[in-house]
Amino acid sequence: MGSCHAFRTLHPKGLLYTKPPPGDYCEQNLINNVLVRLKQSLSIALIHFYPLAGRFATKIEQNPRSHFVDCNNSPGAKVIHAAVDISVPDIDSPTYVLLVVQSFFDHEGAINYDGHTRPLLSIQVTELVNGVFIGCSINHAIAEAPPSAISSTHCPKYFKAKEIII
Repeated sequence: MGSCHAFRTLHPKGLLYTKPPPGDYCEQNLINNVLVRLKQSLSIALIHFYPLAGRFATKIEQNPRSHFVDCNNSPGAKVIHAAVDISVPDIDSPTYVLLVVQSFFDHEGAINYDGHTRPLLSIQVTELVNGVFIGCSINHAIAEAPPSAISSTHCPKYFKAKEIII
C-alpha cells in the first residue's frame, strides 16, 4: 500500500439508457420496474459474492491487528434512486465528461478505508429526463483482493456469511 493507487476506489462503471417514447407501455413504471429487478438480481448475485455486502472491520485487540470483511454486522450493499433534470444528449454529446456525472456514483471521492463505514458495493439508479443512468461503485480493496483470499477453500477463514436482505 505504498502508492496512492492503493488508496483509491476502483473506477466506477455506468450504463446509460434512453427511455421508451412517451405513451409506450414500457415507459409506464419504468424506474420502479428497473429498481425491483435490480434489487432481485442483486440479492441473488450476493448469495455467491456475499463479501460485497459486508463492511471492512479491524480487530485491534489482536497482535498484529486482524483485518476482515464482516457481513454479519453490516447493513449490506446499497441501492440508491435519484433523479436529475438532465437529458441523455447532455451527457452523451459533450467531448468531455460533465462534472454532474460524478454525482451518479455513490463512492465518488471515497478511499479504501471508507469501507469501514460505507458499503463495499453501491449501485445508483439515476432517472434522467429521457433516460436512466445506472452507476456501479465498488471498493478497490475488495475488487482487487488476491484470489487466494476469496477462494472457496479460504472463505470461511476470511469472511462470515449471512443471508443478504436488501
